[in-house]
Amino acid sequence: EILEGLKAKNLDDYLNGPFTVVVKESCDGMGDVSEKHGSGPAVPEK
Repeated sequence: EILEGLKAKNLDDYLNGPFTVVVKESCDGMGDVSEKHGSGPAVPEK
């Protein structure tokens, strides 16, 4: 549900709201999430 919310709303709304931490963690953890689920290449984004 969190990912769907990120897609549906603008990042500005989250940056100005209480979900700032969630957005940062989601962005930083996108590569890790895809690797854990095996839905993406095992290549680090950074």
